[in-house]
Parts: sequence; structure tokens; C-alpha cells
Amino acid sequence: MDSSTLFLLRFFGPVFLVIGCSLLLYRPRYEKMVRTLREFTLSYYLAALLAFCTGLVIVLAHNRWGTLPEIAVTAIGWGGLLKGTVRLLAPDMTKAAIDKFISVQLLTVGGVVILAWGGYMTFAGFFA
Repeated sequence: MDSSTLFLLRFFGPVFLVIGCSLLLYRPRYEKMVRTLREFTLSYYLAALLAFCTGLVIVLAHNRWGTLPEIAVTAIGWGGLLKGTVRLLAPDMTKAAIDKFISVQLLTVGGVVILAWGGYMTFAGFFA
């Protein structure tokens, strides 16, 4: 496995594990945080900019689609790039989607997906 893929798996794996657990343990708090974030323009803009820049850096440094571990890392980059782009170019649409779709159930599904993704990346980065 390429050293950059291994490094990114070892970085993002534990990060996703902790975020996934936190989403599952504190769902109502996250729901409130997301709703609050959409109300504060500067915070919303900075979160969008961070997602865009982080995604772009990952895509530029690691745009590999050969193996499952490479795809797991590259998908983070493209996801962040897409999320940041949409939030920066269509903020009203994004805020309307938050109002329509944010729920404890959606946060639960997101928490499970992020936890599983983090578990896979941690395993692939440290034990495979």
C-alpha cells in the first residue's frame, strides 16, 4: 500500500471513529448544532470553506481509485469538495435542505455510516 494512502487511512480512520461515536451518543446535540450553524452566516461560510479546501487538498494529493483503501480516502476528498462547493455556491438551497431533512434518524444513519467507514479505515491502516 502506498505510504500516503496508509497515512491518510491512519489519520481519517480514528477521526471518523470518534465522530461516528459522538454522532450516535449525542444526536440531539448535533441536530441543534447543525440548525444553529445554518443561522450564523460566518460560521456557515467558514465550515463550507473548510470542507472545500480540505476536499481539494485530498483530491490533489490522493486522487486514486485502484484499491478499496484508496477509494475510501479519495471519496473523503471528493465528498468534501462537493459539499464545500454546493454550500458556497448554493447556500440557500443547502439551508433549505437542512431544514427539510435534518432529523435524529438521519443523524443516526450518518453516525453508523461514519463509524463503519472509520472502522474500515482504521483496520486497513493499522492492521491489514
